[in-house]
Amino acid sequence: MDENIAEKLEEFKKDDKIPEACEFCKKVLKTEENRTCLRFLAEQAKQAGDRDNELAFLKRLLATEVKKGDVVLRLMELSDKSDEMKEQVIDELISEKRDAEAEEIFLQMTENGWFDYEKISKWAERLSNSGKSRTAYDWVFHVIEVYKKMSLWKEMEKILAFCWKINPCEEVRKNLLICLREKFKNCRHLEYFLEELNVHSRKDVTSVLDKLQEILRYDEGKWVFHDSWGLGRVREMIPYQDELVIDFENKKGHVMNLGGAEKIIEPLNDDHWTVVTKTQKEKLLALIKEDPVQVVKMYLKSFSGQAFGQDMKKDISSSLGIKDSWWNSSRDRIKNDAFIDYSAGGKGGKFILIKKQKKKKQSNDKDFVYDGDIESHYRKLTSFLQLVKKEGATEENEKKASEYFFAVKCELEKASALTRLKFHYLSVELQKYFKKFELTELDFGQMSDMEVLEIIESSVKTDLKEKLIRNLTSSSRIDEGLRKQILCAKAFGFRDSLPVETRAEDMAYIFERPFESPEALLWAAEKVKSGEVILPDRIPSDENLTEWIFKLTEKSSSENSERNKKIIVKVRQLLKKNDYEIIKNAVDEALLPQAKLIVNWVSDSSAFNPVQKSEIRTKLIRLRPEVVVSDEAQASGDKAVYVSKSSFFKRQSLRDKLLYDTLPAIVEEIRRTAAMGDLSENFEYHAARAKHREIAGKISDLEDQLSKTRVIDEGMIDTDKVSIGTTVFLQSGEKEKNITILGPWDSDPESGIISYLSPLGEKLLGLKMNDFVEIEQSEFEVRKIIVSEFLMDARTEQRRKLVDENDFRNIVEKGKTDEKDRRDYKERRDE
Repeated sequence: MDENIAEKLEEFKKDDKIPEACEFCKKVLKTEENRTCLRFLAEQAKQAGDRDNELAFLKRLLATEVKKGDVVLRLMELSDKSDEMKEQVIDELISEKRDAEAEEIFLQMTENGWFDYEKISKWAERLSNSGKSRTAYDWVFHVIEVYKKMSLWKEMEKILAFCWKINPCEEVRKNLLICLREKFKNCRHLEYFLEELNVHSRKDVTSVLDKLQEILRYDEGKWVFHDSWGLGRVREMIPYQDELVIDFENKKGHVMNLGGAEKIIEPLNDDHWTVVTKTQKEKLLALIKEDPVQVVKMYLKSFSGQAFGQDMKKDISSSLGIKDSWWNSSRDRIKNDAFIDYSAGGKGGKFILIKKQKKKKQSNDKDFVYDGDIESHYRKLTSFLQLVKKEGATEENEKKASEYFFAVKCELEKASALTRLKFHYLSVELQKYFKKFELTELDFGQMSDMEVLEIIESSVKTDLKEKLIRNLTSSSRIDEGLRKQILCAKAFGFRDSLPVETRAEDMAYIFERPFESPEALLWAAEKVKSGEVILPDRIPSDENLTEWIFKLTEKSSSENSERNKKIIVKVRQLLKKNDYEIIKNAVDEALLPQAKLIVNWVSDSSAFNPVQKSEIRTKLIRLRPEVVVSDEAQASGDKAVYVSKSSFFKRQSLRDKLLYDTLPAIVEEIRRTAAMGDLSENFEYHAARAKHREIAGKISDLEDQLSKTRVIDEGMIDTDKVSIGTTVFLQSGEKEKNITILGPWDSDPESGIISYLSPLGEKLLGLKMNDFVEIEQSEFEVRKIIVSEFLMDARTEQRRKLVDENDFRNIVEKGKTDEKDRRDYKERRDE
């Protein structure tokens, strides 16, 4: 088709019939968005000097063109030379492998002080992946030179870390040291930390930077916060003693170990809301009268850049001890600020602090000419509605509203159900202001089940889904079948709109099939936990509910999709303090699959504090070390080493003794000798420091060894052949040998225990009854294979625990576990 059109246009050109060619192209564009026609018309508009038409045709061409580089370059020249437009140009030029042109624009932007770490790293990664690592390095290193000249050390450090990933060379390291010394020039212990972290010779600088940043968040003069002691400030840092001296509001001169401080106190920036309200309250009181928007920005910046209006109003008023009247008089100014995004909804709407200034909304007639993009037209109409709300129902606005809807009316007839629904509710809103406005009708009774589910599972706002369900209910469109489909839909935040009278029945339906829809189960669990719905004899126990939620987490963690991310977030909101006791108790009788699930969840979850995590992990490793240790071994990527439970605990006890007894004593010795005076000739101090390094090295080695081991699971030993954990009885004539195969930590040849990694162990592994093996120039026959007596005590316990475990696991996975199942299982196991 494109070839025929191109030939037709060439004929027009030869005959010098350009107006006819233009009419031909416009006729084609009425039925399809043809690239050849759009390119021709854009070129003719350019030659005629008609910028508006050229711009319009280029925008349409951008939506269909394959190679967009030239189009975006021309668009930038015509209308927009902003950084955002230049970024789009660079994106397209890199895609088309036009690196030289992209680099020219990139250099111009960076010379003018532009910096966007995410964009730069994305471009560099794309260049590297296409085999242009040197070009990627040159781009990134150019940014380093720019920021060095401008003394932007924070930005420079960030880009240096990324530059190291592309090309870890000495040039980058030297610049890194310059950057760190400039950035932290007020830190009197910087050189000590640089030496301790071995920045000068370490191969990987990224981990060093992370550790340095973490330490210096607790530098002298820094603000910190503790849940009980309140706001505090670091008075002194004593790095060689690993100590901080902090003045809290309720506890002056408190001495803390730096490692412990990182776990229980939160470092705060000087401009954090908690700090400013304590130190500059009078200034804030004056500022909230003059410019409340700045106060709101300061608040948002301190709390992840976003907050709900009601929460923010209450918190600011409470912190400053003022009435809420300031909020009513300044709310509109806050909503309309160029750096604050506002979205209406519950709790007073959501306010989000943004980095780039919002684009000004235009309301001229040209913006609302339908250009073939129905979604774009919808966004413009939404902006127009906001304008109407602000300016009121003027006669001019009413005329515009009718014209704008008429421009898209024909397109709506062939649009999707979701698009028709959005325009319907938009017209309902406009009719509130313009009584003569013609409503875009939608027959809810005629919507198919598939259309309803498609809308509910789409990414549109929750309030639109809720309106849809209310309309469907009022039109008696929701029957039992559709209601159940809606219940199990893949989306959050709309189920509360379903009829309340069927709520108990809906909950029971969900609990009968808990894994059919994660979103449905989490909604039902939230209702149960809040006590909102009562289902006599049909509510699962707290233990069952927690098990189901864990199962959801396990399944959702296997795939990194947007849906699964939302499920994980919702789970973490649901598992709060009340569930800690349930989880802790579940550990006591955890089956193998449950234990692994708990390990993974607890290590990743933000629902528990470090003390709670430690308590749960300690219980697990005592009861099921094979699960915890094997999980860590797999995570390390190294081949696990099998050991017995007793030898594992011995090495773990040695590590604990060094960590909790020996090391603190040496730290005390360092503190004592450091107080004696000049460190340069203080032999006792240097000896203590050397001892400290030695013990720390041993602890590190032991932890590394423990993380790479897997405890022999006695319940899984196969006695049909010689395997790890078995004792094999060998006979050669009158000679007899009993050899036990265990791990390298258990090896004791005099007692007949050898490592499975030894030459003899490797030779014996895999042998079966009546097989022969040569040992010490004699041929021995395998006469008997049993589980080693060194493991029998633990094995008995494991045997009891494994009784009917597979059956019970099936019950758990089907979601039908109740108290009776648990009691029956425990009775069978105890027998």
